[in-house]
Amino acid sequence: MLNVQPSTAADPLAVSVDRIGEEDWNKLLPTFADASIYQTWAYGAVCWGEKQLSHLLLKRGAEVVAAAQLRLVRLPVVNKGVAYLRWGPLWRLRGQQIESGVLDEMFSALRTEYVGRRGLLLRMLPAVFQDDVWAGAVNSCLKQHELELETQIRPYHTTRVDVSQPVDAIRKGLQSRWRSYLNAAEKAALTVVQGTTDELYDQFTVLYREMMARKQFETTVDIEEFRQIQKRLP
Repeated sequence: MLNVQPSTAADPLAVSVDRIGEEDWNKLLPTFADASIYQTWAYGAVCWGEKQLSHLLLKRGAEVVAAAQLRLVRLPVVNKGVAYLRWGPLWRLRGQQIESGVLDEMFSALRTEYVGRRGLLLRMLPAVFQDDVWAGAVNSCLKQHELELETQIRPYHTTRVDVSQPVDAIRKGLQSRWRSYLNAAEKAALTVVQGTTDELYDQFTVLYREMMARKQFETTVDIEEFRQIQKRLP
């Protein structure tokens, strides 16, 4: 089990805002265990527009210990707006001890930059699940910095699966209905093909649109946006 420790390092933490480019951001993301597609430069540029992006880094010396990509939306004339942080900030460095002090400093830096200096409303969707060992540290920091849960918005739901587990363990964790679907698929002798070419994505879009026409359900997913994201990702 991971332990969340307060920051004990003597070196002060420094804030850097909008002083990193796409190439360096792409190199930085894999160093964080809590990185996701929503914090990639490609996702932000394609889905929100590059001019709306802002990047904040928290550094200890030359090392980046926390990072965040935000979308800034401003209202004309009044010069007010929202700084939206989706699935962040990133603060859990891969292979290193988790420090709650770093998270506290990061929340402080975000509030100072986007609320205090720019006069924006700060909204965040943190990358945390209720059963995470660091969930308590995240909730404590949110309260300390007067960031409150918006109860009027429907909670975001997603599923996380640890794919480093043995296949048998993952299978046992599925609901019985999904195990039945999996058994049927395996008996059908289907072949799994993966890749990153445009041709393969074209084949996928045909199947996807056929499924959407058959299932008739609403979605906010734009598969053409994801085509552009795939092209841009390193």
